[in-house]
Amino acid sequence: MMNIQIIDKKEYVVSVWSGGKTTQICLAPPHAKFEVGEFDYRVSSATINLEKTVFTSLPNYNRIIMPIQQTLTLQHPDISQKKIVLQPFEIYFFNGDMKTVSYGKCVDFNVIYKPTYKSEVGVYSAKDVSVLKKGIVYILFAIQDIQLTFYKNGKDMVNLTLPKHHSLHVTNILDDYEVHTLSHIQDNVPVYIQVSICDNDYEKL
Repeated sequence: MMNIQIIDKKEYVVSVWSGGKTTQICLAPPHAKFEVGEFDYRVSSATINLEKTVFTSLPNYNRIIMPIQQTLTLQHPDISQKKIVLQPFEIYFFNGDMKTVSYGKCVDFNVIYKPTYKSEVGVYSAKDVSVLKKGIVYILFAIQDIQLTFYKNGKDMVNLTLPKHHSLHVTNILDDYEVHTLSHIQDNVPVYIQVSICDNDYEKL
């Protein structure tokens, strides 16, 4: 058993920040504000329209960022002058209170979460099989139109279609499931992003 909710891209909350536009895919709790201390975790995608921007400081949060279109260069100038160049779908973890400067225009994918949680981000192609574990919250964000089939103990349990840029929120998982994907996109091209979030005391993410 599990709860599955498809979120239409029209339902996302879109806001403007100093460097571009952010599309909020998920915020927990649902009626929280995107302010320090007011939310547990947030999943979003942002468009960076400036060649150089400074990220908003988010003390007491951890962050995961990944460019999904074009490369993204980051720098933490208070710690090092070294620049970190991220290729599309390359994942990077950092602390929300670190001064972070970005270089280059791109579209990125973000997860922000309190240290009382653990989170991972995975990128899947049509040939990949994902495993959803009980007790963990999952957000699947479609990069392309996809069809998903959920299997439990080898049995086909749920079939659904997830259009491009829609997302799937899976909660209250009581059994482990395998997720298989069908897409018209060739097998080695990413078709969805999967975010997993759980309490810090969960045995293993």
